[in-house]
This record gives sequence, structure tokens and C-alpha cells, in this order.
Amino acid sequence: MIMSIITWMVLVLIVLGLALYVIGIYNSVVSLDRGVNQVFGNLESVLKQRHDEIPRLVNACRAYMKHEAGLLGKLIELRSGFQRAAMAAEKVQIENEFTRLLGRLNLVWENYPDLKANQQFQQVHERISSIETILNDRREQFNEAVTRHNVLIAQFPTLLFAGLFAWGEKPILEIAAADLADNLASFPLQGS
Repeated sequence: MIMSIITWMVLVLIVLGLALYVIGIYNSVVSLDRGVNQVFGNLESVLKQRHDEIPRLVNACRAYMKHEAGLLGKLIELRSGFQRAAMAAEKVQIENEFTRLLGRLNLVWENYPDLKANQQFQQVHERISSIETILNDRREQFNEAVTRHNVLIAQFPTLLFAGLFAWGEKPILEIAAADLADNLASFPLQGS
């Protein structure tokens, strides 16, 4: 009789321990998920600032860059898509494409010296450059939060519960290929 009570108590403690462990895992993932959402909210405010500057940039560029009308149009289209998107994952996907095209635009306008001399263009470009600096910091924070989330749901034993609770991997914000390129200017050496 005493052995049966002890066995039941041990089983209850094991079940209770497992339940508390699962609750702990669940709470950890929920906490990281909310952290990702909070960091994305902070990032989104800077992205909105950048997107608000795009029409001004397009207007400044339009007269000079007739051959790049498709690129300018695609930027405006992506800007509208970003504003319509409801889910963070969709916004991240749009933003990754937007960043890629903006990087391409940076390379294109190097070919337009008259555009670079335009005062309106310079003002908008400086504003976007300052926003990009802030955006890089926020992008880093967002990607760090997403990575922590993705690592936790990929680790054992959390991955056992990922399907049960519909936890999926979140996308990170990418950096434009043009920003990753090695843009070293050549400097003449003295005495060469």
C-alpha cells in the first residue's frame, strides 16, 4: 500500500515536472516571439521614414533617369506593397527586395553626375543616408532577435513542440548585395 502511494506520488511529480518543463519551453518561445515583434515594431518606424522619402527621391531622379523608369516604378510599387502588408514576414520579404533595388539604384545614380549635383537630390540622398545608418542598427537588433528565436525552436527538445504549437522559423532582413561588395577606391601611393 505505501509502495503504491509512493509510486503514484513519483509519477505525479514526474508528470508535473514534465508539464512545468513544457510550460517553460512555451514561455521561452513566446517571450522571444514577442521580442522579435517588438524589435520589428521599432525597425518598422525607421522603414516607414525611409519609405516616406522614396517619392521625393523618385521625383528628384525622374528627370535624369529616364532609362531607369522601371526601377523607380518598382520601388514605388514595393513601397505600396509594404504599406498594405499585414504580416511581419511579408513585410520582411518586401523589405529585402526593396533594399536590393535601392542598392541597385545607388549604383545607377553614380552614372548621373548632373543628378548628383542637383540640390533636391542631395537633400533627399542625405536624409536617406542618415535613415540608413539608423536602419542598419535596427536591422542588426532585429536579425539578432530573429536568430535567437530560430535557434531556440530548432534546438532539442523545443523542436519537438514546434509543430504542436505552430512555431515556424522567422525570416531575417538581408543586406543588399551592393552593400556587401568591396568598394575600395584606389589611392596613388607616394613615391610610386
